[in-house]
Amino acid sequence: MPVGRGYLSYLSAEEEIAYGVDPAGGNEIHARIVTDGVSLEENFSEAPGLGTRAQRGGMIHGQREVGGDVVLEGNYEGGWMLLLKHAMGNYAYAVDTPVAGANRHTFSLAETLPAGLTIELSKGDVDTGEVFLYTGCKVDTFGMSLTTEGVLTFTAGLIARNEAPGQTAKDSTPDYPGELPIKWHYMTTMLVAANDLSSKLRAFDVTINNNLERRYNMDRFTAEPVPGAMREITGNVTVEFDSDAVAAGGSYDDLLNAVTGVLSLVMSSGTLYITGTTPYKFTIGGVTASQITSGSPQVQGPGVMTVQHGFHVLGTDMTVVVDNAQDNSGIADRP
Repeated sequence: MPVGRGYLSYLSAEEEIAYGVDPAGGNEIHARIVTDGVSLEENFSEAPGLGTRAQRGGMIHGQREVGGDVVLEGNYEGGWMLLLKHAMGNYAYAVDTPVAGANRHTFSLAETLPAGLTIELSKGDVDTGEVFLYTGCKVDTFGMSLTTEGVLTFTAGLIARNEAPGQTAKDSTPDYPGELPIKWHYMTTMLVAANDLSSKLRAFDVTINNNLERRYNMDRFTAEPVPGAMREITGNVTVEFDSDAVAAGGSYDDLLNAVTGVLSLVMSSGTLYITGTTPYKFTIGGVTASQITSGSPQVQGPGVMTVQHGFHVLGTDMTVVVDNAQDNSGIADRP
């Protein structure tokens, strides 16, 4: 009996033409999984009719809830970009940018999100070529996080319509990108509320929350989720606490005075080049108004003090730009 092994797991995603309808295949794109928390919850209720003292008449199927978080490895190339498109809404592609031989992928926020995704998850490859199939996947949340001695990771919070195990994989051989992890020590820029924290950064995370509402009509399965509240973009930075923080224009001073300013994160591949001397690059930018909203320094022991600042992004101008050698296949195939 084959036993599931996590190291054989992977994610494959494909854009749907209509919400909840599995497309024909041929446009799927793969991504490396770190952990998978996507699952099905089958709700039941007791039949109301009275029977014997031992039991009621039976159990009635209720609403089926499918969804959860999947954590993906951050590479300069890969299928995670399709999930980011479905979290933000807009996607633009330019060839020979910033130089000949490089491609630029630009993601920006839109009011309306794409129709949905069909996602295949190979959960331990228990049966070769068989996967769990999730249709009608909407990306409710998308988080990006980085710590020292790590790589950037992406966490996609999914709301799905249905789960079907034991399905035949459309492509049982994952086509991964090159080994291009976005490494922590190639972070070149970190600005929050226009405050340059690059030299003292210990950890960073930012999350797009679309606040989608799971809906049920006269159906056990989720109707297409729609926004139930305003989109929120929040995050945290952990930095060394020093005298600059409390000085005028420092991060703690910005908190006390409700200062707003640019948010920017730039990760460069160093000497790993796309072509010539042009590095791979991952950039969060376009934000003109971010504000530090929390984070008071506290003594936790004898070592170097750190402080965690929470921040909010104000407005809808956030972009994510990726420069790499990957084309737009599987990302721009459908609306």
